[in-house]
Parts: sequence; structure tokens; C-alpha cells
Amino acid sequence: MPSIVLYSKKRETERWIGQGDFRTNDESIGRHHYSSLMVALSVAFYARLSVGSRQIVEIFNILNEFMGNVFGKVPAYTTIGYWTQELGLSVYKESCSLFKDKRYALIVDESMMIGSEKLLLTLAMPAINAGSAITEKDITIVDISIAKSWNGTSIKNVLEKVADKIGHKPEYVISDNGFTVCKAVRDAGYAHHSDISHTLGMFLERVYKKEADFQELSNNVQLARFNYNMQDVAYVQPPSQRSIARFMNMSKWIDWISRMQYLYHTLRDDIKSIYAFIPHNAWPTPVPAGQFFYGFDVSQSTLYVPQGTRQDYWCCSGLGRLWRYPRV
Repeated sequence: MPSIVLYSKKRETERWIGQGDFRTNDESIGRHHYSSLMVALSVAFYARLSVGSRQIVEIFNILNEFMGNVFGKVPAYTTIGYWTQELGLSVYKESCSLFKDKRYALIVDESMMIGSEKLLLTLAMPAINAGSAITEKDITIVDISIAKSWNGTSIKNVLEKVADKIGHKPEYVISDNGFTVCKAVRDAGYAHHSDISHTLGMFLERVYKKEADFQELSNNVQLARFNYNMQDVAYVQPPSQRSIARFMNMSKWIDWISRMQYLYHTLRDDIKSIYAFIPHNAWPTPVPAGQFFYGFDVSQSTLYVPQGTRQDYWCCSGLGRLWRYPRV
């Protein structure tokens, strides 16, 4: 077994493990009771393992148990939490330096209310798209600002402040379609890309918001969740609908409706009566598909019908072999 040695400038504590030795740095950080190794490992466990500070205490206890008390006294979970907060503040203060010599883009959005004030969050990411969706690992927090309210001028000032800290302007800025943010980006002279989720949500809202059948379906879903939340049928209840940005988050409850439609014939009678609106709002008896696409070339198209559909779909001559549907 190879030796693992961690050197200390002042003194070393040596522990033997099998045929090798393991030496830990016993040097305390100024104004701290614990070594730099203990602090570094605690923060690394918290950041990389997605565990809480209480679990980190238990990890050190297990390591001490099997490694001859190699780490010595284990810090309290509150101490580990304090270390991670200090690290987060340090990372935030130095975040702009990561993009000094790189092409970058900004993401800006008005976020949650803190008391009577509202938070404006600005993120930075590489401007060159990697060919996949942006993930948490791609972004860095570069500014957190709080104000009583935000307008185009104040948001513009924040964007310019961030650009000054980094040292050069962003390639583009991503935001929702809020008027104040759009005005700020335009006034700052930066290229603007609208967030696709928010944009598609706006399209859905314009199409469906005032439709009577959609309102009826949405209300039925809400009532089913509200009326039967704490009863024995709650295990099939629909997911909650957000009051804000509802049309950006429709996929979960639409997917729930699709699965309920597929399983409806297997449900208990009392559950069927509660969710009778689902088959009521399902696709009606099929009609010639050609009339929906009159004037369009659909010769190379494939029609996918809702999962669980039991009816056969028929269409004009020459398209039947190209259109398919699930058999249940």
C-alpha cells in the first residue's frame, strides 16, 4: 500500500495505515482551533458530496474510528456551516476575475423579495455555447444587488458595474421578457437573447389563457388537489400549479393528465368519479386528419397521438402508412 503524506511547515502527526503511513497537517489556521486540512476537507465534503454539515461530522467520526483518530477533535456542525459560508463569500468576491480574459455572457433576473426589498441576481457564463443546455456548473454568481424596486436605469447600472469589474463587455445578455430588464439591456447597448422558457410560456399564455376549455381543465385540476389533499386518494393527486409563471411550468401537470388518461380504466370507482374530467377533456372521436392540414405538405410527416389513445386514426389516401399510434 503506497504512503500518503501531507506535509506541515511546523509539525506533523504520523498515523500508520497498513504498510504505508498517513501524515496529517496539524497546523492550526490563525484565529482557528482546527488545521487547514480539516477546514479544506469539511468544505470539500459540503460542496462536492451534497451533504449537510451534520453528515460531515459523522464522516469525520467514521474516519477517526477506522484510522486511529487521525483527525483528532471533530468540529461542530455549526462550525462547518460557518466555514462554508465564508468560502461562499470569498468565491463571490473573486468571481469576476474568472472572466477577465474570456468571452462571457450575463444572465440577469429580478428574484425573490427580502422583506420589502427585491433581489437582482446577475450570473456569468462562457459566451461560447458548448452545444448543450446550460447547467449549474456553467454559471458563476457575479453580482447580488438589493433595492426597494428596480427600473431600467438601475438594472442598466448593475450590468455596467459588472462589466467594469470583469474588465470588458459581455457578448450578450440573457433575460426574461420583462419590460424593465429588456429596456436596461437595450440602453446599455448589449446584445439581448430572451430566455426560451419564458418566451414559449408567453406564446402558450396568449393561446390558452382565455380559452374556456383550458380554464375549465385548469380549475378542475386545482380543485382536485385542494379538495382531496389529505384523503386516502391523495396518492394520485395532481402536482401543484404555480400562480406565477404558470404557463412556463405546465409540463408537469400535463404529463400527469396524460398518465392518468392512460391508467384511468384501472382506477377505483371513487377515484374515477373525482377525475372524470380527464376523459371528458380527452381527444374526441377521430376525424379525417387531412382536414386539419389542408394546404400543407405532410407526405413526410409522422403523427403521434396521446399516449393511451384507444381509437384508430384514419387519414386521407397515401398517408396512412406514415402515421402511427400506440396500441393499448
